[in-house]
This record gives sequence, structure tokens and C-alpha cells, in this order.
Amino acid sequence: MKTATETGYFTLVDPVLTNQVGQWVYVEKEYIVPANITQLGLRLDNNGVGTVWFDDIRLHPSKAQMKTYTYDVLAGVTSEGDINNRYTHYLYDELNRLILIRDNDGNVVKKFCYNYSGQTENCTIFFNEPQSGTFTRSCLPGAINTGIQYTVAAGRYVSTVSQAAANQQAVADVNANGQAYVNQVDNLCKYPNAAISQNYQSALCTGGTIPRDYYVYIAAGEIISNTSVAHANSLAQTEAQQRANANGQCITPIYLSYTNNTYNYKYVNMTNNSTSEVFYFDMPGQQAGFVLIPSGTYAVNITDYSYSWSNSYQVGCSYYNGDPLYLPSVLFDIYCYYITAN
Repeated sequence: MKTATETGYFTLVDPVLTNQVGQWVYVEKEYIVPANITQLGLRLDNNGVGTVWFDDIRLHPSKAQMKTYTYDVLAGVTSEGDINNRYTHYLYDELNRLILIRDNDGNVVKKFCYNYSGQTENCTIFFNEPQSGTFTRSCLPGAINTGIQYTVAAGRYVSTVSQAAANQQAVADVNANGQAYVNQVDNLCKYPNAAISQNYQSALCTGGTIPRDYYVYIAAGEIISNTSVAHANSLAQTEAQQRANANGQCITPIYLSYTNNTYNYKYVNMTNNSTSEVFYFDMPGQQAGFVLIPSGTYAVNITDYSYSWSNSYQVGCSYYNGDPLYLPSVLFDIYCYYITAN
């Protein structure tokens, strides 16, 4: 809407709701238009899911009355909408002659019969039987596309010649309009995700905590996109991360300090006895460092690559001798957090 003094437009948005699906629904809405409006436009949007068709749209003052007509250029008036929004439908034969008039509920209110002069009048009218065809949209590779049916209901077409002629009109409708109908239906191309089976970590750990691995499995096809397989896979990755964020653990780590006072290169493998989580690192000769691990009890393997020296070790809070060294249960916590080779 636009006032006489505006350079832009004032827009009124007001929803019209219906719960009916799969059929035509009559909806009426009354709006109050300010007195100083000089221009008025109308726009209809579908804010729901699926596809919606709008037809026979009227815009008029609430105290006014309106009639509407539809035409076939070769035959004449095909429908008439009265001031009460009730429609009368006019049907024509193969020669574009009016043969039936139906009311708003589809009842026949008038029938016209034709014959050549001198011949017996034949007033038999044949109505088409239901006709349908399945059509699919052109989709990108990887889509699940089962298609949908376009159906011409019984009685939409008539013939004075034969049942087959009436049916043929319906078949022609299916062939002419089925693909165009399907091309207007949204979200027919369904793209499934590839399976995900791997560890993720929570992205929400704060305050010095670190994430633990959290296993996520998402089956192939569990996530569907209306855009592409790549988009479906992206949605699946997002879903996997969200599951890790919701269920993954954040733990306070300890700094495991290691020192190799020997000249030999050593390899350390540690398995958490409670979670089976594995940590491994190298200890080069004459070097020190640290790794972050959760506190707990670990099975520890220390291997000397030279296999020629028998060294002593401090592991946790205890001392051991031997190369290679295997310890099935060692506690590491804020008090015992050393591995030292001497």
C-alpha cells in the first residue's frame, strides 16, 4: 500500500491459515485499508511446507460485489463465479458446443442435446474415467526420485461420441500437463547422506578442560537434503558434531612430564584401563617434554629402539628396571605424573 505522500511502500503482512490438504479450499480475509492509500497491491506467499496453488483470487472493497468469468477462446465461458463465491461450470463437446452446466457442487443443472435435421435425437453423454500418469523431475546424481502421479479425475471431460473419446481427452490432459505439474512441485528430489562412523569431540569444552573422543554413527540415508548429496553430507557432519557436543565428555587433563636422560630413543604407548583410549609419544635421547592425558590408571609400554641397554625408570610414583618395559596398571594423577628414563 502507498499513501499520497510516500516515496516508498507501506506493507501489511497478515497470515491466512487453513489445515485442509489435498483439495481446493475457499479462504476469505478482510483488511482495513487506511483512507489515504492511493495504490494497493496483493501478493500471496506459501510459508508452509509442500506446494500450494492459488486460483480465482479476488480483491475488492468489502461492501462491493464481484463476479468472475473464465473463457476458452474457441468455446466460450467455461466458469462463472457469482457474488457469493459459488461457481457454475460449462462443459463443451468435441465441436465446442455447450452440453452441460454444473453447479458449485458438480451437480448437472442443465443438459443440451444436438442432432442433425431429420435424425433421431441422441442425448447420450460419456464422461471420462480417471486417468493418471507418473512423472519425475530431473535431479542431480545420487537423488532418490520416485516421482508422483498426475491424475485427471472422473467426469472432467465429456464426449457425445464414445467412452473412449472421453477417456482420450483425459489422457491427452495427462500427457500435456503432467510433467509441467511435477516440475512445479517442490522437494521431489531427495538426496541421502553417506554413512558416518567415526570419533568426534565436543566443541564446548571450556575452563582448561579437554574433550574426550565420542563415537558417532549416522546411517546412510538418515539425513535427507532437498538440494544435493554434498548438502546432505554436510548436514550429517553437523548432526554428528551436535551429538558430540551434547554427549561428549570434557575432562580436566594432567600434564604428563617425560624426561629421557639416556642417549637412546624411546617410544611410549599408554592405554587407559577404563576407557581404552590410547596415547603414544616418542622420547628422544637427552630431551624432555610433556603430553596432556586424563588422570587415571594406564597400561604402559616403553620400548628402547636400541634394545641394548637396561635402563631404570620412574613411571608415575614408582621405580622400575628393564627394557622393554611393560606395566599393566600405573596411576597417573596430579601427584604422580612423571615418566623418567635414567
